[in-house]
Amino acid sequence: MKRPRRLLVVIALALTIIVGVGVIGVPRLLGYGSPTPPYAAPGSGASMSIRKDSRQPVVVGQPVRLGVGPKVLRIYLDFHCPDCADFVKQYGSAIDQAVQDDRAQLAVYPLAVIDDGSAAAANAFACAAEGGGAPEYLAGLSANPGLKWTDGQLIAVGDFAGLNFTPGFATCVHDTSHRAWVDSMKGVAAADGVSGTPAVFLGADRVDVATLTPERLRALLQG
Repeated sequence: MKRPRRLLVVIALALTIIVGVGVIGVPRLLGYGSPTPPYAAPGSGASMSIRKDSRQPVVVGQPVRLGVGPKVLRIYLDFHCPDCADFVKQYGSAIDQAVQDDRAQLAVYPLAVIDDGSAAAANAFACAAEGGGAPEYLAGLSANPGLKWTDGQLIAVGDFAGLNFTPGFATCVHDTSHRAWVDSMKGVAAADGVSGTPAVFLGADRVDVATLTPERLRALLQG
């Protein structure tokens, strides 16, 4: 039986950093919320292809064809952004349910604007998406915005989240194979007028995060 996935229901990862060694020890994985069925990137089974500077987001949920289908919820995140982590914690369940009910398709644009750790985490997220583990990996990154995001930490997040990545995942992380793709996200953000994270759009319309509530988001995705 396949392991159930959680989309944005926050995963708490207790990661103890061994001082002076820089490795992660004493892992503990705690899941909050009810398990949800597995999701696949549209048109590509459980994984998706990340093409260099394609400017395309990581997408979770059913595809939209000719304007028919679920609404597209577009989110810009930086994985070293505490407010982004708070957003995932507060709104993850509402987004998760909307995707599960085929009312929303989630498009994630990871931005690397804070520091090198942001870029490393965004690259690793793309590596995870290629392996079909975007939802779990997003939850793991969002639960730990304070980590430096060394290669070891990024690889460990996949292990602690229960993802069965091939050795190619570690290579993808070490080689920053998707750095060009990460850099291309800045161009998309600029076109959308995004200068900070989190930034949320429902289709082409920007959602005011400052006045948003979980109930309001559910209503927007339901209507």
